[in-house]
Amino acid sequence: MYRIVIVEDEEWIRKWLVYGVDYAQLGGVVVGEASNGKEGAALIRDSRPDLVLTDITMPVMGAFEMFDAVADLSFEKIIISGYNDFANAKEAIRYGVVDFVTKPIDEGELLASVQAALDRLQPEAGGEGLADELLVGLVADRDALVQEVLAYVHAHFKEKLTMARMAKALGYSESYLYRKIKVSLTVSLSDYIQRYRIAQAVQVLEAHSDIRIADLATDLGFSDYNYFDQVFKKYVGMTPTAFRKGIRDEK
Repeated sequence: MYRIVIVEDEEWIRKWLVYGVDYAQLGGVVVGEASNGKEGAALIRDSRPDLVLTDITMPVMGAFEMFDAVADLSFEKIIISGYNDFANAKEAIRYGVVDFVTKPIDEGELLASVQAALDRLQPEAGGEGLADELLVGLVADRDALVQEVLAYVHAHFKEKLTMARMAKALGYSESYLYRKIKVSLTVSLSDYIQRYRIAQAVQVLEAHSDIRIADLATDLGFSDYNYFDQVFKKYVGMTPTAFRKGIRDEK
């Protein structure tokens, strides 16, 4: 899976970018979020993402200063801005930014930009040295297995998922599967499953703001409403009820 980092100072927009957009369909997963460029630079250095989606003007440190701070690292860049400013667009090009997405963000446009950025990460035939070719082969094998695991999670996330169950279903030993997942994901598998469930919850609340929270919790595989409430708040920063109220207030 391609690693994506989100840097955005507006919490509501940042949470939507993290949990409300289905990057998995493009082979991507969000591995971290930051509220300003300084935090973003530290996160980029720590997580080594393939793609960074970032606001352009933020407190403490803006996008371009952040890019300067991690200039020794290679990753694709998409700029998000509240205005379509030509000067910033020109500057973004200088930093190798793939696209310049303006607010309010259109999800289809955003996903198209993400797809274009991820397409640039695909190696061109004959363009690598032997060492790079060997590394690309290893990454491809690792990613194929992780994608298989995550595809299983996406299909069965409402059920009780254990390593033993997945290993049996996919035809791997538990120890082999555990080692591969540990190397390939920057979060634990249980954390990813919870993040995916909450991402589904966000999308359902956005599409059906009148749904009963208890029914949503049950449908997503949470046997206890209060636990769902806690997990949702852990990842989104607010309860499902508060999130739904925010959606209604926006409309």
